Amino acid sequence: MIHPLLRKLVTQPELFVEHADCYGELASVETRLALRSLRRSAALALLALACAICGLGLGGTAVMFAAAVPLEQMPAPSLLLAVPLVVFAAAAACGWLAWRAAEQPLFAHLREQWQADRQFLRELGHAAHSH
Repeated sequence: MIHPLLRKLVTQPELFVEHADCYGELASVETRLALRSLRRSAALALLALACAICGLGLGGTAVMFAAAVPLEQMPAPSLLLAVPLVVFAAAAACGWLAWRAAEQPLFAHLREQWQADRQFLRELGHAAHSH
């Protein structure tokens, strides 16, 4: 007895070519999405690093101002603390977004399709052996 999949391959090879083309198209789309995600993660990580460095510079400047000028003579001493904290908060937000973008699984749709095809082939094999 010929396996149904082999019969289909011999009688309608264009179906398998079309299915392989769809896999290629899906892989192409998933690759573009993965590259976009990696670029986004890298840009956010660089932005987080830049914000952290700026926050350190602003924090150091604030410490120098606080050491050089008495607090009672400053028009807005709370800004010495607020400005670096805002920049550090931006660094933390960018870092968190970069981390979140990096934890998304790559090629998830391709893996799902592969699992569905494997399950279909298993079921087809079991059906062919039961006859």
